[in-house]
Order: sequence, then structure tokens, then C-alpha cells
Amino acid sequence: MIASLIIIGLSVLIIAVVLILYIFSHGKYRDMIKPLNGKDYAFFFMLPAGLRVMDMIKYTYSNGDRKLRESFSELYGEKYALFYLRIHIANKISTAMVFLIIISLFALYTNLRSLNASLEERLVSMSGNIIFRPEFNPDTYKNGAADISVEAEIRSGGGKTAKSYDIKVPMQIPVDETCVDLTVKDLEENFIKANKRIFENGISAGLDFRGYASPLGCGIVLKTESEQAYISESGELTQPEPEVTEPPVLRVSLLVSKGEVIKQTSSFSVKILPAAVEVNPIDALDETVRQINSNNSDAINSASIEMPALIEDSEVSWSESEVSADNFQYIIFIGGLFVAALAFISMDSDVEKHIKKRRELIKRDFPEFISKYVLLLSCGLTTYDSFKKILEDNHNTAKTFDGRPIYAELETAVREIDLGKAEVYAYEDFGLRCRIPETMKFSSLVIQNLRRGTDDLLVLLKEQVSDVWQLHKAEIRRRGEEAGTKLVFPMILSLVSVLLLVIYPVFASMNF
Repeated sequence: MIASLIIIGLSVLIIAVVLILYIFSHGKYRDMIKPLNGKDYAFFFMLPAGLRVMDMIKYTYSNGDRKLRESFSELYGEKYALFYLRIHIANKISTAMVFLIIISLFALYTNLRSLNASLEERLVSMSGNIIFRPEFNPDTYKNGAADISVEAEIRSGGGKTAKSYDIKVPMQIPVDETCVDLTVKDLEENFIKANKRIFENGISAGLDFRGYASPLGCGIVLKTESEQAYISESGELTQPEPEVTEPPVLRVSLLVSKGEVIKQTSSFSVKILPAAVEVNPIDALDETVRQINSNNSDAINSASIEMPALIEDSEVSWSESEVSADNFQYIIFIGGLFVAALAFISMDSDVEKHIKKRRELIKRDFPEFISKYVLLLSCGLTTYDSFKKILEDNHNTAKTFDGRPIYAELETAVREIDLGKAEVYAYEDFGLRCRIPETMKFSSLVIQNLRRGTDDLLVLLKEQVSDVWQLHKAEIRRRGEEAGTKLVFPMILSLVSVLLLVIYPVFASMNF
């Protein structure tokens, strides 16, 4: 119980702190996150809370953060690298906070239930094989019966067999008419209507109607309208004679009584099927405990429940089990904290995935770009004019460069030149921002031509065009092979399914 109280306290504290952070940070950082695309962040609404935490703890950037800054510099440029690094760390914090909220809510729910069950168990006591029932409480009766864990030791044939049970102990309810009305209602809904199809198809065991009634101390007997009484008043089944070929169908109803109040359920039909059941002591004890848990009708009018001391000629001794805490909820809480921490750490790998995807997209578009550039350069255009022409052609086909980062970097280079930056430095930065060997080699050739005025630029560029197209083809072949490899497992599953469809009828028709 102490562990449950600690976890409940921690859960409430975590939920309260996160909610306070969310409320008091939402307005302060609204303008900072406005330029961001909410679709890029799973918990965009919690970003202000993450930024608030960074300011509160005065977050200092580590060596790992400096590496991330280099990645963001490649993705968004050096000017915005620090901003996106701050947003990324805030996103990690906010994601961990969401995980903590979910874990805390789950821990709060499970531990409150466990605490409530522990408090209920204190109302129930046991001495020997006698369980003392709690007094009736009209405010908590509908919450269900209290539970108590007991352990039975069966001594039979010189051996001992121990088994644990959870016994439901209802309150003492000395009510007559209300008990009868509720019991009739329960039998109508939970027994007659719920088992209608089973009764029509036929039963081979007795009718356990007491298991479907409320534990309100009512006497329940079964009334048959047929002269052939295959079912007793208690619901026990009498097997039909072997010469009976047509299973008998009986019309029966249930009489519910308590004190001077007697009421009857609606009648229903039951088909009787012959059955033979062998019962061992454990099965019999299981069935007895199930009936006790569902009804307790034999001891409902007393202040205690008497557990059976003899089952199928086997002696049974009872003792109360020690109440053990449910470790599962503690494992879930601690495991959830670990998952939150893991989510915080693993989000850095998403940045690396974006970097890898960006470079792959640049490699995919670079052969097309350099081929256009060489063609325009051969026609007499300068490098700057060639870049502008390539951008114009791409703007005519697409309004934005989403998914085509090489053209976005090309546009940045042209804009920098228009703003007065030297072409040499603009082309150098273009190659560095793309961060692949092909673009660095390309920018080096262009810069070398601008500085020294070499005559063999076109020859060198044409060689590079040939090389990059060969690499592009090799990459396409590699991806095709990977796709084929990924299809092997689904093809095997399809083959196995077809074989099963073909082979199963053959085996089904064979007599073994």
C-alpha cells in the first residue's frame, strides 16, 4: 500500500507540473513557434512547455548538441541552425512530458484501484474456514463485493494439494422485496436472455442459474411445466434414458423468494441432451468457488460464508493468503519512465535520418542538374545565367522546391549573388551546403574556372556528368535489388498459403 501511495503521489505531482508548465508557457512562446510547420512535430502543442523548461533550467548545449547544430546548419543554413537546435531540444522535452502524462494517468488509475481493493479487504476477515462478511453499506454496495485471497489445502490419499482462490465477499443485505426484484431482473437479463440460444440447442449439464443472480440472499428454485422432471428445482440435470431418441424440450421458469415475497421470471424452453461428466476434487472445488463468487446464496442470510470442508470425499482446509502487491503496475510505471527517457534520447536519430534523406535527394537530382548546366554552358551562358535558367525552368514545373533540396540551395546561391555576394564564395557555399562529394567537386571546378580561367572546364564537367550518371544507374540497380529482397518474405507467405489451401482438403479426406 505504501508503494501505491508513493506512485499515486508522484503521478499527481507529474500531471500537475506538466499542466502548469503548459498553461503558463503557451502564450509566452506562441510567436516563437508560429513559423514552424506543426506537421513536423508530433506534439506541437507542447513545444512551449519544452521551451519553458529549457529557460527554467538554463539549458547549456553539450558536445552532442554541437554536432546536432552542424546537422541543422546543413538542413536549414547556419543562420537558423541555433534556432532549430533549440526547437529540437524543446521537442524532445515536450515528447518526454507527454509520455510522462500518459504513464502517470495509467499509474494513477491502476494504483487507485489497487488501493481501493486493499481498503475493501480490510473490511473482510477470516477465521479457519469462516469468512466474516462486512456490514451492509448502501453507499458502496453497487461497487461490487469485496475480495479476499484464500488458500485451500486438500488432503487426500496421504497427499496434499494447495491452491489459491480469490473469494468475493458481498455485504450483508437483509432486504426482501428489493432483493427479489433485483434478482428477477438479473435472471431475466443475464441468464434467460443471454443463454437463450444455448437452451434451444440443448444442454448436457445442469442449469447454474444462481450464478447469474445478484448476491442478495434470495432463494431461487426452478419450476417445470412438464411431467417428465429431467431438471430438479436446484437446476441439477437428470440424464434421459438411453432409448430416448428425441431430446426432451421442457418449458421452465424460475421462482425467486425471500421472506414472504415470491416472484416468478418469464418461462423459457430448454432442450435436454444426455451427458456424462467425471468430476475430480479440483474441478468440483473450482465449480463450488465459482458459485460462491457469483451468488453466495447458501450463506447469504448469515454474517459469514462457510467454505466447503469436504469435496468429493476429499478433506479441504482453508487459510487466508497473504495479500501481495501487484508488481505489474509498478513495472509499468518504471518501464514507462524508461520509455520516456528513451524517446528523449532517440529523437536525435531522427535528425540523422533527415540528413541522410536530404543527401539522397541531392544525389538523385544532381545528374539532371549538372547535365542541364553543361548544356547551357555549351550554349555560351555564364555560370550565373545558367543557374538562373535552371531555376526558371524548375519554377515553371513546380512552385516550390519541397523534396528537391539541390534546387533550394541553388536558389539560395543565386539570391546571395543578387544581394552582392561574390560568385566564388556563393558557389563554394553551394557545394558545402549540399554536403556530398559530387557537388563539392562541381563547385571546385567552377571556382577554379572563375579564378584561373581554364579552357578545359567543359571537358572536365562532361567527364563528371558521365561519372554521376553511372553512379545514378548503379544506385537505381541497388534499390531494385533491395526491393526484390523485401518481397521474398511476402512471396514465401503467399506460397505457404496456397500450399495449405491445396494440401488441407487432401488430408481432410483421408481417414487415419
